[in-house]
Amino acid sequence: MTDPTQTPSRTAAPADDEIDLGRLFGLLLDHKWLILSITFVFALVGVAYALLATPIYQSDALVQVERRSSVSPLGDLANVMGEVGGGGESSSTAAEVQILQSRMVLGQVVDRTGLETVVVPHSLPLIGEAIRRRGIERPGFMAGFPHVWGGERLELGRLEVTESLRGVPLIVTAGENGSYHVTLDSEKPRELGEGRVGELVSLAEGDIQLRIAELEAAPGAEFRVIKRTRPAAIGSTGQPPQRERSGRRA
Repeated sequence: MTDPTQTPSRTAAPADDEIDLGRLFGLLLDHKWLILSITFVFALVGVAYALLATPIYQSDALVQVERRSSVSPLGDLANVMGEVGGGGESSSTAAEVQILQSRMVLGQVVDRTGLETVVVPHSLPLIGEAIRRRGIERPGFMAGFPHVWGGERLELGRLEVTESLRGVPLIVTAGENGSYHVTLDSEKPRELGEGRVGELVSLAEGDIQLRIAELEAAPGAEFRVIKRTRPAAIGSTGQPPQRERSGRRA
């Protein structure tokens, strides 16, 4: 007869903490094609990105500002007074840096390098930049399409617009034998006229003066030409490179 005061002992199954390597290896073999497929897809995506991504170059510059030495009858007393007053070399260097970053200096950089003018080729989605960068020529079945391929470019000779048209893109479409036509890409696109390479044309009742120095592209290829506002051009001098190409050539 069982003693009711005694608590029945609990019998628990021993925990199996051992790893069945054979079973895991079998699971890997059963799903080997799925694992290989996923690995191949990710490897293919990585290679495609490495080949198609636009390279970004960055450079650093170090400017050394030397303080002009001045001869004073009091000797080093002037330097001591400068340090006491909170001036000295640090304030002089800060002033020189402010001058280098001033809009007047940046404006001169914009004028000399032509940063006000931006030429943006109409590229294919995703792979267009890589195609032009690698110089892949336009295939025959892409004739007449607006996308720009390798070896096709536009070089501006002159672009002057009124203030109201600054920042408004102009669509330049290549034609036959050095001809082209221009469209104003605004809320209401409208045809502005035609021109020929090397000739200065007046469009929009004289609001636009355009001369294209070189145009090597198949008929139908399109380029967006923008005359940016001066503040926008100055602001872009301190920004990282964008997809659009600044300057006079694309």
